[in-house]
Amino acid sequence: MVKSSNCTAHTPRLAAKPLSRRRRGRKESDVDYGKAFTGLVTCDLSDACDALGVRSVTSGSPKPIYSPCRPVCGPVVTLDLEVGAEGSVVIGTLEAIVSAAAGSVIVISANGHDELNTWGSIAGNVAVQERMGGVVIDGATRDVQNMRELDLPTYATGTAVASVRGRIGMKSYNEPITFAGNSIQPGWIVAADENGVVFFPADRARDIFHHAYRVAALEHKTVQAIRHGADAVEIHKAMRYDASWTDQLADDTLGG
Repeated sequence: MVKSSNCTAHTPRLAAKPLSRRRRGRKESDVDYGKAFTGLVTCDLSDACDALGVRSVTSGSPKPIYSPCRPVCGPVVTLDLEVGAEGSVVIGTLEAIVSAAAGSVIVISANGHDELNTWGSIAGNVAVQERMGGVVIDGATRDVQNMRELDLPTYATGTAVASVRGRIGMKSYNEPITFAGNSIQPGWIVAADENGVVFFPADRARDIFHHAYRVAALEHKTVQAIRHGADAVEIHKAMRYDASWTDQLADDTLGG
């Protein structure tokens, strides 16, 4: 049976910068994660999770299916697909989209069936109409040209040509899924860019984004010093690059 849940129930109310609240409206996520992700990359968020001891899930396999493709960050809405499952992929996907908060990211697991399509132009158009943030797929998508025309950020492990119908079914949506061999919970936060994807619990998002900006600042400071003639070895020693992220970020003398 296809199961659903309101993704807004999983979204935390975060007030401190860099997380800014959206204007209240129909099915809006409380936090504009896309805005919070501006100026960062997935690597920064992963490093911040390491520094905080937060269990994150990362994968370099999903890539943008067209170029240029915007990065995306938002609350996870899961789709769990499997060969032989009885639920309709078409209906289940559309129900998941229309039940989600604007800014959410559809995250699809094909459970290892990477050769089978999981997403296409009709779902893409509905996602844009419902103001979804984007799509991240552990599997394949088709209709690449339509995703480009829609400017819908779409990340997948591959592409397919054949229709989804009659080849794979819907197990559930807004239930836990397996993505790249790891358990992903609906309502978590996902970020995707050309490096890959990172998932982490929403209740740690405020601290993670705060530390991610610090990570990015320290990286920028190191690179700028090298570009201006600093000795690469000495600047890495000075920036305590061999220290753990926890120790490095706790050292206020490093700035950032």
